[in-house]
Amino acid sequence: MDWTIAFIDGVSEYGYWALFICCAIGLFIFPVPNEVLLMTGGWLVTATYLEPIPAFLLIYTAVLCHGSVWYVLGTKIEKFSDQSKKIPQKWKQRLGESSEIVNRYGKKALLVSYFIPFIRHAVPLGVGASSISYYKFASYAFTSAAIWVTIYFSLGYFFGQLIGQIQTYIEQFSYVVIVMLLLIGFYGIRKWKKISPEKVIN
Repeated sequence: MDWTIAFIDGVSEYGYWALFICCAIGLFIFPVPNEVLLMTGGWLVTATYLEPIPAFLLIYTAVLCHGSVWYVLGTKIEKFSDQSKKIPQKWKQRLGESSEIVNRYGKKALLVSYFIPFIRHAVPLGVGASSISYYKFASYAFTSAAIWVTIYFSLGYFFGQLIGQIQTYIEQFSYVVIVMLLLIGFYGIRKWKKISPEKVIN
């Protein structure tokens, strides 16, 4: 893939800073699961002159920047959403969905946020729009992020040649999670509709 070649070439030529920049930007825009990006970073340590610990710390720092950007976006969108018509409707909708996840699951969402696709982006956005402080957000979410990065960086470091197969498993797992969430949501809507107005009044 083109992004992989650019990633490898950039890190091989510019070293640690290229690794950090590629990961920081790639978490937002690279057309692959974020887990694959982390594994590629771990594999690059074995394929280049990079040292494991500095490379890991830079990738983890990129993840912290990713979460912090989403948190700040949440605070800004919430602050100006009712005052400005310049904010696209899709961002307001995304903020509403993110806030609903945070309100429903609270700290649990923070603890597992980095292990579930979409949630790792949605939760920091929703937390930023809530009354939760950045310190509390960081203490929970970035602990989850440390475990998440360690797992996939290690997979790339020790089993880099299997990244293609692992990517397939991750994508399949993501589809399963999405289908399960849809089924749970569908079941909840059906159950809610079965409640008659008389039962609600009583």
